[in-house]
This record gives sequence, C-alpha cells and structure tokens, in this order.
Amino acid sequence: MTRPGGLLTLSPPHLADALFGPSQSERLHRLLRIGPPGVVTDFAAIAPEVLAPVRVLLTGWNPPRIDEAVLARMPALEIVSHMGGAHPDAPLLRARGIRTIGQNRRNAIPTAEYAASMIVLANKQAFRSSRLYRREQRYLDRELHFPDSGNHEARVGIIGAGAVGRHVIGLLARHDLEILVHDPMLAEDEAAILGVRRAGLEEIFASCHVVSLHAAATAATAGMVGRAQLRAMPDGATLVNTARGQLVDQEALLEELATGRIDAILDVSEPDVLPPGHPLYSLANVHLTPHIAGSMGRELHRLADAALDAVEEHLAPAASAPASAPAPASAPEQASAPSSTPATEAAPAPAPRP
Repeated sequence: MTRPGGLLTLSPPHLADALFGPSQSERLHRLLRIGPPGVVTDFAAIAPEVLAPVRVLLTGWNPPRIDEAVLARMPALEIVSHMGGAHPDAPLLRARGIRTIGQNRRNAIPTAEYAASMIVLANKQAFRSSRLYRREQRYLDRELHFPDSGNHEARVGIIGAGAVGRHVIGLLARHDLEILVHDPMLAEDEAAILGVRRAGLEEIFASCHVVSLHAAATAATAGMVGRAQLRAMPDGATLVNTARGQLVDQEALLEELATGRIDAILDVSEPDVLPPGHPLYSLANVHLTPHIAGSMGRELHRLADAALDAVEEHLAPAASAPASAPAPASAPEQASAPSSTPATEAAPAPAPRP
C-alpha cells in the first residue's frame, strides 16, 4: 500500500532530531512518505510537485505560516498534527475543514510535574534549609529553624485551573494539603470534584505557604501579581511561576525578594531570557531555571508519539476502506482546546527555541 505524502515543518530544523527518537522516527517513515527536503521551514521554497500530494503536515515550534496561498498549493491536505500547544493557523485550517490537533494537554504534563515538585520542596523548606546549611556549615535543629515547614496541613494557592493547573492539583492530591484555586471560570461543582476551594487573589496571597501561577498571558492577566499581592504573602512563603513572566510585576517582585522575606521559584521571567547581571540571577532566595518546565529531552518524544497517534487514527479509516472509496470527511478536531477560557489557561509551551 502506498504511504500518504507527508511533510515535517518546524524551526530550527534540528529540533526534529530531538522530537523523533529511533522508535518515533521508524514509526514516522512507516506511516508517511517523507521526501526531500526533509524538514520544511519555508513553503515558498518547496516545489509544487512536492506540496501537491501532501495529505499530512506534522508541525512543531515556529512552523512556516499557512495562508490561503499555501493551502492552494496543498489541495490534498487533510490533517495538521501539531507537536506544540496549538498551531498558529488552526482557525484558518479548521475553517477549511482540515483536521487540526495540538498537544496542550500532553505538554502540560512535564510543566505540572515541575510545578508540583517545586511546591512540595518549597513547603518542605528545602531551598531555605539548603541556603542556611551552606552558610552555617554546622548541625541545624530542624524544629528550631524551620517550625513552619512540611506538606502536612500546608496551604497552597493555584492561580489558573486550565490544563496545567488541573494537572498540578491532581499531582498534589496525594499530599495532605489544603488547595485554594483562583480561576473565574472554575465552577463550584468543578472545584468540589477537584477537591479544592475557590478563593480570591487577596485570600490566596495572604494565607498560602506557596502560590503557583498557571494563568495565560493576556491583557487581563498582565501584572496580575503586583506589589499588593506580594506584600501580603506570609513571611517564608514562596511564589512559583512556570506560566509567563508578564503575569508578575517584576520590579515589585525584586523589591519584595530583596527583603529576604519570601522566596521565588521562577522558570519564566520578563523578558524570558534576562540580560547578564540581572538581579534575579544572583538573589539567594530565587531558584531560577531557564524555561525548562515544558517538554524537553526525552519528554519531547511524548509529543511526537501523540502527534503520530493522531495521524495514524486519522489514516486508519482510509486504510481499511475500499481503494475506490473517498476518504471520510473529518470534523474539526477539538483535542487541543483548553479546559478553561484563554484568560485562565497557561499555554504550556517549551522554552522558545533559538
């Protein structure tokens, strides 16, 4: 049986090697006929005879944009399986009846794992105790130095109950925590099912030992964590941000961190790559990582596997149908839709790729 024509599009091209390990690569070439030029970064540079038979696009970060002119050159295109959160041209594709699938939920998994791990460690005062131990280099009485530590009966605030936020809540369910959630779109019955209590920002920042941000970056959420919220945090509390740097008034955060009163665990900042010499690099009470919470390394294989699952599922009816039968029409794919409105859903994207 002739394999359907497919193209792989993302930038920079070497990311394909990270996404497709040996098993994913074998599966890719078993499912699709991927011809030259390999990874496509510009549709304009591709010959018409290469684009015309393409039925499947596998796309990743920074894919070449798809407009009406591109679609006219790919009349056979049936499905775009995106290995990021959502393809930037998904509305146009769906309007043209082309099935479009993203991987928001699967990319939420490592982000949530990172955030939940940091929440547990912050409640345990792991970062504060490490700093003190390195400085004192002697026996430390845990109960004397860290009386308000531990996950039992700790209170955690979650800002945003989208794909990442809900996964974090699920991962924390095994701990004896009280979890407060701020999300205007979270209904009371949903909160009860999740085992959390809805609360306002004021209560969360004033009472929680750890506050973890999982809201999307929108005009409404920009700077939602400002001077008032940060000053309200209890002494020894920790702010965790794996969402977007622009959610936080960074100058206000720097002011509060400089007092040594609170800690911050930051996987994102504003800008995403801070300039050399920025204070966040050197503050002792900041645990700063270079946007690693999203899929990276082996975790990227999960995205490729899921994208290939979607392609295989889409092609299966055509493979089993008589040769003369037309491929069945496909309804617009909703698998990548967030579980809450964009105002409360953090797109769990990996770090921007160079």
